[in-house]
Amino acid sequence: MGSVPRTLELFYDVLSPYSWLAFEVLCRYKNIWNVSLQLQPTLIGGIMRDSGNQPPAMLPRKAVYMRSDVRLLSQHLQVPIHFPKDFFSVILKKGSLTAMRFLTAVKMEHPEMLEKVSRELWMRVWSRDEDITEPPSILAAAEKAGMSMEQAQELLKRVSTPQVKNQLKETTEAACKYGAFGLPITVAHLHDETHMLFGSDRMELLAYLLGAWGGAMVPGQLWGKLEKPLLFLCCTSFLLGLALLGIRPDITPVAYFLLSLGGFFLLGCLLACFLEWGSRSVQTESPGASSNARDNEAFEVPTYVEATVTEPQPQPHPQELDQPPSYSSIVIPPGLEEGQPNHPEEPRRARLDRRVGSEGSVTSASPRRPPVSLRLRWSRAASTVPDLQTLWTTPRLEPLTPPPAYEVSCDHSDDDVFYGNNWTPP
Repeated sequence: MGSVPRTLELFYDVLSPYSWLAFEVLCRYKNIWNVSLQLQPTLIGGIMRDSGNQPPAMLPRKAVYMRSDVRLLSQHLQVPIHFPKDFFSVILKKGSLTAMRFLTAVKMEHPEMLEKVSRELWMRVWSRDEDITEPPSILAAAEKAGMSMEQAQELLKRVSTPQVKNQLKETTEAACKYGAFGLPITVAHLHDETHMLFGSDRMELLAYLLGAWGGAMVPGQLWGKLEKPLLFLCCTSFLLGLALLGIRPDITPVAYFLLSLGGFFLLGCLLACFLEWGSRSVQTESPGASSNARDNEAFEVPTYVEATVTEPQPQPHPQELDQPPSYSSIVIPPGLEEGQPNHPEEPRRARLDRRVGSEGSVTSASPRRPPVSLRLRWSRAASTVPDLQTLWTTPRLEPLTPPPAYEVSCDHSDDDVFYGNNWTPP
């Protein structure tokens, strides 16, 4: 009865919190939308260098917004995200090269474990502030996800092999060919057409492309909205008809008309219920869904094991005032002579332009005029740009759903994700 599933590819990196949000939404709705979800581990550092983009945390205003945005989205989608205490070291310096190579090896050898191992790595770095770069950390994450220690050790040995490196490189290059400039991206293959959607906030558009009545953020179905109004009209018509029969027997035709109208509304309500049930059955039924125990149920949020996140202690650290540039020389336009009165009809001619130069000099635009001595006497301004190192010490986020407990710690010397002149392919 079910239609052939459509294909969605999710390109992601465990360094990206937005990738985690998109990952969870797609895992929850893949059966509802009847789609075949293909997870594609990708290296975000390669995409950044190929596109010339830079992480949002490198810009102060984007960094402040990102923290607030991720906090609200994690509450809304019930994904337990906590920012690492040493954000710049964990995310921008250590990177995720070893972790993404390991996930690539998992996909090649044990694809059925890719979803669980990916979620466990996200839990470590974005929920419990644990390492994901050292081999013991990755082994602990794999074991926590349900993989045997022998399997995990064998996959870890393959991380440095050319097969795994080339596969991660090909996946990253494929994302770049789709037009990626960051992660996550969702690539939908529908009716011989390909659509690339960036970010975790395009689920309404994805539901539209899939023709889904109810999406991750889309309200209930049309037929479900009609049930209550039709039921209300049905009850009202029946009550009015019965009341008229009891009070005024001489207007029996009107009473019968209202009773008939009530019956019509009742049939409409039953038809709406049937159509809603039928549309949900078509969307949720997919080949092999009943035999796959890992498939998420409709609208089901994964159960996370509670994790303890310690609140970082604020470090006293006086913020230095940004010194403004030296005050500039001022250029006087040629038409503005000394002592010449200002004319209302020519206000722009009297405008003075600031140019970077030494303090205390004025230069005339006319070479015949001698320089005039001038001292500018206004107070210097202190920068209000927030200190980047203090952006990540705000109080911790308590998630709506307790996070799962996973443990580990890591670092890799060649995992240079955001820095360096040239990107070395994985």
